[in-house]
Formats: sequence, structure tokens, C-alpha cells
Amino acid sequence: MSALAFYAPFSSARLHYIAQLIFEQHLGLSLHFLSSKADFLAYSGPKLAYGKLADSPLFIPKLTAVLEQEDIRPLPAIAWQMDQNNWPFALSAKGGIIDFDLLSLAFLALSRYEEYLAFEEDPHGRFSAEQSFFAAYLRRPWLDYHFNCLGELLVQQFPALEIKALAYAFLPTYDIDFAYKYKGLPLWRQGGKLLKNAYQRPKELKRQLAVLVGQEPDPYDVFSHLAKAHQSLDIAAAHYFFLLGDYGPYDKNTPWKAAVLGRLIQELQQAGNQIGIHPAYAGDWGEQIKRLAFWTKKAPKKSRQHFLRLRFPQTYRQLITLGIEEDYSMGYAANIGFRAGYSRPFYWFDLSENKQKELEIYPFALMDVSLKNYLSCSLETAKTLSDQLLSELQEVSGCCISLWHNSSFDAAEGWAGWAEFYLDFLKRAKKNELI
Repeated sequence: MSALAFYAPFSSARLHYIAQLIFEQHLGLSLHFLSSKADFLAYSGPKLAYGKLADSPLFIPKLTAVLEQEDIRPLPAIAWQMDQNNWPFALSAKGGIIDFDLLSLAFLALSRYEEYLAFEEDPHGRFSAEQSFFAAYLRRPWLDYHFNCLGELLVQQFPALEIKALAYAFLPTYDIDFAYKYKGLPLWRQGGKLLKNAYQRPKELKRQLAVLVGQEPDPYDVFSHLAKAHQSLDIAAAHYFFLLGDYGPYDKNTPWKAAVLGRLIQELQQAGNQIGIHPAYAGDWGEQIKRLAFWTKKAPKKSRQHFLRLRFPQTYRQLITLGIEEDYSMGYAANIGFRAGYSRPFYWFDLSENKQKELEIYPFALMDVSLKNYLSCSLETAKTLSDQLLSELQEVSGCCISLWHNSSFDAAEGWAGWAEFYLDFLKRAKKNELI
């Protein structure tokens, strides 16, 4: 592992966090912090400073005090520009190895700084994409690009420096809000569906009855089809997040005690898939974790929020206390792209406590409901948008995490054609790993 000496005229938890994320985690360098400018100037090996140096061009411009501070203040003014390759950047200044304050900009995006400030909540209490300071570039993994460019510039300055070789990766994930449409429901819910279908949807009534007597598969039972698709594409494992809350307005999952649900969870686990918790809209998350552990025989370490209800810092703090080590909620419901500007996993920095926590964040790039319901995409438009995402992720050797629901394969619920779309998307997303 190549070493890089790094100097800044101050030391802070924020600076150490973002420097280690960029140089160690992303670029694969061993970072050595220097304590004085004299030591930096005297150092003969690969080196870089944060803040302008009259004696050397080997610095990243410092345009804000964000990394020196310990409190949370209004965002600095951010004016965006485009580089020669048509990628966005901001906090511009000339004279350094790069022409903008990448460290401050990356920290603001990755820490989700803007989500600690006052914002207008959507109906589910969420921060919306259009309020982000980089809303215009949400669909682009711009931090991946700039981290890669910085690595290339360092190698130009220090040819012996060895940068980590990154490769595009794809991970399909699934939220199981309803494991089954009809199977496993208690009599009162089953009866309610029978009455509703009898009065409003006679064709669906016929299908419901056929499912109950075993003549047809449950419409949401697509798990064997997904397994075959994964196997054909050499996808070793997928992630499944199960909603196990109590019945309520936004939690209508298959009852957690249903034997048919338990068998499904165990079969998916035994097949090598990763099983995570999908904390409910309401209720005790700790109790829901115990319910999942009842079936898996071990406490889950992976989580994704139901309705993607993510509040900083409360949500992540609560997950940590419950033993969660990885969260997959970093994305928007109403749009596709990169909520933190970055496609790869990274550790959470708690701004309120001003320290890095041992919770790893896995950002997702696109979701079925975003494309169909929020963006009202036709199948053709959805393919165009997903192709654009995949192309840019391939360009930056990024990570594509998709979010799909097993209920999104039911044509009777408005998803006609989307099953075929998704199977084609799997092929396109996986194909990029082979390029």
C-alpha cells in the first residue's frame, strides 16, 4: 500500500474523516498526517496539503471553514460549474492540484449536512431531493468521479504511487413489504380482501380463490423466479429486507408469525442471500429485530427503512443501539440517483456528536416505485434513465445498488410490463461487471 503524507494547518474530526474516506477508503492509500508546514515542505515523498501554500502547488484549495468547525451552521454559498468532461464541481479556486475545495464539498454531501438544518418535510417527514444543494446533479455519481480524478492527478505528480484499482459492482436488493398478497393472512384480512374483490374486482376474486385452494401461485411469490434470474447471471447473493411490523395504515405486511413467511425467510437465507430488517413505519424496531431473529436464528446486521424514512441523526443512532452495522436507506423515494453524491459504501459521520460512527452506509441508485409512481416513467423512459445511470457508474467504476419490491411484478396492480423490464435491467446491470 502506497503512503501519502497529508498536511493541514489545523486538525479536526471532520478533516480526518473526509481525508481518510477519500485517500484511504476510495484511493487505497496509507495516509500519514503531518503536524507542521515545515515537515510537509521537507518531506520528499508523495504528499498533499489542504489549504493554499505559496511554496508548493501540491494542495487542495480551502474555501470554507466547515472542516474546522464543530457545530452546525447554515450552508456556505455554493455556485456550481462544469469541468472539461461535463462533470459538476463547486467552491472553485485556482492554483492547487485541483481547482476547487473537494474536501469541504465532499464532507457536506456525505455527512448529509443539509439534512441537519431546517427543511420542508414531505407527507412522510422526509427530506426531498429538490431541496438538496446538488439537486441538479442528483443522478450523477459526481464524488466518485472527482475522487478518481484526484487519484490520477496524484499519480501524475508521483508516478510510483499505487492507487487502488476500482471496478464497477452490482448488488440487487429487495424490500419485502408484503411477502404474499393472499397467503398467510389472518381470516379478518383475508375476508376483507374477498369482499372488496367480490364487489370491485371479480377477476381478482377468482385469482384470490385460486391461490387459496392451491391452483395458482400467489401473485407476490416471485422468489423462485428471482433466484433463477440471479443464478443465470451469476449473481451470488441478493439482499432481502423484511417488514415485520404490526398491522397499521402503512404497515400491512404478512403477519410475522405466519409459518409460510418463516419458511420463505429461512429458504432465502439457506440459499446464501443476505437477510435484513425493514423497520416499520410504526412500532418497536427492537421487537421487529427479535421477530426476524426468531426465523433466522441470529440478529440481523443489515437494515433499510420502510418508506425510506430517514432523519438525522435520530434514525442512525437508534439503529446503532439495536446492533445494526449496515444501512441501505441512502436514497430518495421520489427520484433516482445518489443522495450523498457517491455510489460506494461509506461510514456515517454524526454531525451532532462530531464523530465517525461504526455504521456503514450503502447508497442505492434507483428504485422501482421512484421510476413508475413518482417519476411516472413509461417503460421506455425507465430504460433510458436506468441506462444513463449504468453508463455513468461504469465510467467511474462505481457501485450500482438497486431497490425492487416483490409486489412490483403483479400486472393486476398496475405493473404490467415491469417484470420484463426488471429482468432486462438485471442483465444490463450485471453485464457492466464484465466490461
